[in-house]
Amino acid sequence: MAKDLAEFKAFYETKLIRAIQQAEDMRQEVYSAYLWAWIKAVLLCLFIFFSLYATRPYMKELSTTLYVAFYIASFVICLFLYKNWVRGIFDEFNNYYNINVIDKIVKFVEPSCQYAPEGYIPIESFKLSQLFSNNIDLYSGSDLISGKIGETSFTFSQIHALRKEEHKYTNHEGKEDTITYWITLFSGIFYVADFNKHFNSKVLLMPKKGRYAFYRWKNRITLEDPEFMSFYNVYADDPVEARYILSTSLMRRIMELIRRAQREIYISFVSPHIYIGIPNPTNFRPYYSKNLIGYPTYETYFFWLSYTIGIVDVLDLNTRIWSKMPRIVL
Repeated sequence: MAKDLAEFKAFYETKLIRAIQQAEDMRQEVYSAYLWAWIKAVLLCLFIFFSLYATRPYMKELSTTLYVAFYIASFVICLFLYKNWVRGIFDEFNNYYNINVIDKIVKFVEPSCQYAPEGYIPIESFKLSQLFSNNIDLYSGSDLISGKIGETSFTFSQIHALRKEEHKYTNHEGKEDTITYWITLFSGIFYVADFNKHFNSKVLLMPKKGRYAFYRWKNRITLEDPEFMSFYNVYADDPVEARYILSTSLMRRIMELIRRAQREIYISFVSPHIYIGIPNPTNFRPYYSKNLIGYPTYETYFFWLSYTIGIVDVLDLNTRIWSKMPRIVL
């Protein structure tokens, strides 16, 4: 049974706040250690640089190029040491926060869910959705959550997909130069679930005002629901099966998802799954320089976890009266 906001607030005040307070105590220690690690790295760099500078008159046999190489190597060594100092500090804190705060919220929303902080939807599944361009140069993610409600298995995570582009131009000296920049293909929650009907074709729902407008199919179709069509461009390689998938009730349920999220939602149906992209709703990572205590942050976490886990119920994916049965078209 879905938990409401009043239940979550009681859970926050009686159980979660103690774990958050302990995490905040640890965060303060981590942040102090982080600042001290930064100071140590800077002091070490300065010591090495000044030592090299002071010994320069006695090392005249070294070429300028080699001397510069010493400086660069010194900087790289300092950077390596700094990262190792900081990594151990942050890893311990992140593990505590994920296990004692985020996982507890996940289990409060749906006890059967599994949470893997470092996991994420594989790039192969992301590409199979056909929602966004497959020309991906950088792909990363976090906060993988998976579970099963009734007969419907689902999984979702944070995903960040980028494409690198280069623009050639002629500079002020008349020479050809290149600017490299990155385009965000998608950043947000990416969701995959079993769909409750058997189908063979592909259907793509692209918000007309969507921010990620990098990819479109050619075969656009029109459905009979004016509200739905005012929000989505619908693409399908089989118009008849698209109408079988997008029943009147499912279109209403999708619009309810949009109303709850108050943002555009990207959806595709590629057998046997439904794929959903929800741009930038939240990030479950703590800020090391920011106090962790504050109810609004965790209410936001609760809302988006409840929203995403609740997609199974909102879209009625457990209703399988006609599921996996042959469809007869007269």
